[in-house]
Amino acid sequence: MLRLLRSLRHRNPKVRTVEDTSPNAPAPGLVIRLAKDFTGSPGGRYPEDGDFSGEEFREALLIPALQSGKIVYVVLDGAESYSRAFLEEAFGGLIRAGYSDAYLRDHL
Repeated sequence: MLRLLRSLRHRNPKVRTVEDTSPNAPAPGLVIRLAKDFTGSPGGRYPEDGDFSGEEFREALLIPALQSGKIVYVVLDGAESYSRAFLEEAFGGLIRAGYSDAYLRDHL
């Protein structure tokens, strides 16, 4: 966890709230812009694989946002690339963390 805090310290990650009320707007919720709020160069699956891992993203941003009970929008635009390991750990790891398919369909 200490490594996670060190790697995020300079980014000051923030989750934004969606409040657009236009007819075609998404449902109100929280927005995580991965490239801006976490890193533009995501790493591997675990922290020991290098900085900005999928596990770090899930634990630092994704799970706290989901715990709000609001819909969470994750914007993947802007990063150099995503490894399969990063994506599987960040999003697939939610199931292992105890989130149900139904909850994730409704909130992610």
